[in-house]
This record gives sequence, C-alpha cells and structure tokens, in this order.
Amino acid sequence: MFKKVCNTLGMSRAELAEKLGLSKTTIDSWSDSSRISKTAKVALELMLENHNLRSIIKNFQDGFASLNLYNLGDNTMNNIFSQDNDDLIDRINHIFNELKLSEITCSRAMGESNYVKINQILNFKMYPDFDFLEKFALTFKINHDWLLTGEGSPFANDFIKSNFNSQFIKEAEEFDRIYIVTCKNNLDHTRIIVTN
Repeated sequence: MFKKVCNTLGMSRAELAEKLGLSKTTIDSWSDSSRISKTAKVALELMLENHNLRSIIKNFQDGFASLNLYNLGDNTMNNIFSQDNDDLIDRINHIFNELKLSEITCSRAMGESNYVKINQILNFKMYPDFDFLEKFALTFKINHDWLLTGEGSPFANDFIKSNFNSQFIKEAEEFDRIYIVTCKNNLDHTRIIVTN
C-alpha cells in the first residue's frame, strides 16, 4: 500500500516517512503489508483519498476556468460576474502594492507549493475560490469583508480603548510597536498607532 501512495503522490520513501513522522527504516520494513500498523494504514488511505479529492477539485476548477474563458457575448450576467472578478483582482493587486509582494513571496507566505495559482488568478485565468481568499486575508491580516466587497478599509483597525495613561500602560503590553504621530501644523491632532 505504501508503494501505491509513493507512486500516486510522486514521493520517495524518505519523504513519506517524514510526512508520517516515522523513520525511513520503519517504512522499509513494510515490505510485508501485515507489518503496517492500523494507524499507518488509515493514514495512508487518507493520503490517497485526499490526493484523489484534490485532483477532482482541481479538475473541477480547470473545467470552470475553461467555461469562463468561453465568451458568452452580450450576456449581462457574464459582464456583472466579470466586473466583480475585476474588482476583486484590483483589491488583491492593491494588497500586493501596499505590502510590496511578488507572486513568489505571496505564495511562499501562504504556504503554497508554487506560485502558479496566484499567477493564474492575477492574470484572470482562474477565479479565486473562497478558501484561497480566506487564506490570503488571514496570512496578510486583511479585512475579509473589504477583500470580498470593497467596503471598509483593507487593513483591520484596532482602536485603543484606554482613556487614561494608567489604562494605556496596561493595554500597551499587548502590542509589538507603538508610534506617536503628531501633525506639525496642528498639534491637537496626535495619533497613537500600534502594531501587533
């Protein structure tokens, strides 16, 4: 069974051992299937099932992307859908510009195996799924509602709740950095900016 997993997932025995948290010698001793523990069998079966499900989802997404490439002419629903996608990609590009991200740095931060998916999304070859959007928002601490709808601000605003210095000293312990910004023209407008 482990050979089928290695062949299907395209991984070596050492990589399989690392994924399962076992030693390579344990994997090598599995030449007889009766020596594989029930837990390991379940893990191997789940790995195969997960791979099959991912393949099905990828095929579905590829098919969906192919359908979207098909031009439906003057269909107004298609134009609305395309406008929503354009706006969403504009917001993603805004985050790329604000955080000075590249496709490679973005995919690495999100834990993607390569940057193909992000490249396809940014080049309108693939529609981003909700899992991708949620992961993107969580990774870069973006306001999820803004990412989906464009309403509000891109980055969450946490306001300081303290009214007195003694309260602020206690609250300040939660933050990594604190900046005090004053305006030269109008000293009444002082802002305290904190980052987590």
